Amino acid sequence: MPPKRQPPSTRAPPSAVNGVTDTGPPSRGANVAENLVAAIKAIASDNNFKEFESSLAEIPRLRDQIEAKGKDVVRLTDEIETLKTAHSKSQQESLEVYNESRDKLNGEKAALEKQVSSLKADLRERDNTITKLEKKDNETQKLTRKLEESLKQQDDDLKQVRSER
Repeated sequence: MPPKRQPPSTRAPPSAVNGVTDTGPPSRGANVAENLVAAIKAIASDNNFKEFESSLAEIPRLRDQIEAKGKDVVRLTDEIETLKTAHSKSQQESLEVYNESRDKLNGEKAALEKQVSSLKADLRERDNTITKLEKKDNETQKLTRKLEESLKQQDDDLKQVRSER
C-alpha cells in the first residue's frame, strides 16, 4: 500500500541554529524509510517471524549435517564394498580348501576301496584254500581210519595166525 502523502507544510522557512539547517518538512524518502523501519520492527516482533528466523538459522547447520551424513554414507558404502570383497575372497578360499580336501578324500576313498577289494579277493582265495584243505583233511582222515582198520585187521589176522601155530 503506497504511503499517504503529507499535506504541504505551513511551517516557516528553514533557519540556521547552531550551524544546523532545518530542511523543513520530512521528505517523501524519509517517510518511506520510517515506514520501512516500522514494518521491520513489526515483523521482527511477530512470533511467526521469530520461528521463521530460527528456521533460517538452522539451514546452515542442517546443510553441514547433510554434508557430514553424505560423507558418512560414502565412507560406509566404501567400507561395505571392502567387506563384501573380503567376504567374497574368504568364501572363495574356503571353497578352494573344501574342493582340495574333497578331492584328497575322494582319492583316499578310491585307494581304500581298491585295498578293500584286494583284501576281499585274498579272503575269497583263502576261503577256497581252507575249503580245499578241509576237504583233503576229511579225505585224509577217512583214509587214515581205513588204514587203521586195515592195520587192525591185519594185526588181528597176524595174531590169529600166530595163535594157530
